[in-house]
Amino acid sequence: MRRGMDGLREKKKMLRVFDKTDRYWKRVLGRRFNEEDVTDIVERAREEYLSLIPRIPDIGGRSNPLAFNLIEAAVMLAYYKVLKKREMSLEEIGAVTHDVVRARVTSYPSLLLRLRGAYISSSYCQKKRRRLAIRSQNKEYPGDWVFSFVEGDGKTFHYGIDFSECGICKLFEAHDAREYTPFLCEIDYITFGAFGITLFRTKTLGEGDDVCNFRFMR
Repeated sequence: MRRGMDGLREKKKMLRVFDKTDRYWKRVLGRRFNEEDVTDIVERAREEYLSLIPRIPDIGGRSNPLAFNLIEAAVMLAYYKVLKKREMSLEEIGAVTHDVVRARVTSYPSLLLRLRGAYISSSYCQKKRRRLAIRSQNKEYPGDWVFSFVEGDGKTFHYGIDFSECGICKLFEAHDAREYTPFLCEIDYITFGAFGITLFRTKTLGEGDDVCNFRFMR
């Protein structure tokens, strides 16, 4: 992480990612805990996230669209750590995480979701992902994703992406949270479904496979 004023600005931006999602966590956690406990969990998670920020690996900053995925995963990791200390089961933590994502996604206007789906399916997005896939093979950043683009046939799927390395898996592995990874893998179905995209996948790195084989169909 950069030092000085630039580093301070970056830290504030990353904190805003946490603060923009806390209302969804409060809403979902409120179904399981009283108000005082919810406040305590969110405050502790924020402290945990603050401690994680310097340890989130640099994978190219704004030039890498997957960098934001890593920051959001760090927010979830912070909540996982706090909830685990409260002796909540892994399945419960996973269920809470999924409910938070659903609450957040369904809060967006339907038009915005459809536009996002249209972008993901567009030739422009595919062209961009082909380029990023080639660049990822250089493995410039150890904490980054590595993947290849898979051409679709337009019938069974539009296009695909095969991830051979996952930034989230690496982040969670570094923080002894490997068991939590499969629950974040399942989030993909929630988000892409909201965009009107059908996701097909038979393997995931988070569940011990050698690849995450994403296939998209709108």
